[in-house]
Amino acid sequence: HFEPGASMIGAGFWHPEPELLAKLRGAVVGDPDGFLALAERLTARGSSVTCENERLSRLPRGFDAAKDTPVADYVCWKNFLTDIRVSDDDMQSPNLIGRIVDFALAAKPLLDWGWAAAADDIPPPLTLKMPTRPLPQPDF
Repeated sequence: HFEPGASMIGAGFWHPEPELLAKLRGAVVGDPDGFLALAERLTARGSSVTCENERLSRLPRGFDAAKDTPVADYVCWKNFLTDIRVSDDDMQSPNLIGRIVDFALAAKPLLDWGWAAAADDIPPPLTLKMPTRPLPQPDF
């Protein structure tokens, strides 16, 4: 579906590592209304959230809660991207920089969402619980 003579400007999370992908999917399931609102805002600005046809055929293990929900398809995605297409004429236009800036401003909420998901659920530092009573003394 890519037109000859067109270029793409994109942003998002393409082929994230499995740990990050699980966090992105968790963020979709954790706040489905927020994610759908984000996707709607991008679409309203002329740039929808896409996955470039790379998706699982069924829900990944551990995400059964998304079954039969409006975000079930998103949870199967392997990428979370947004892009716009620009023609060769657009690429040579003095308006190109403004178009790129507008796209970056539109895409930033998707990036902020993904960065927040990446930072979430970071395991706390390992703490060792000390016994509440004294340890027995060795007998040697």
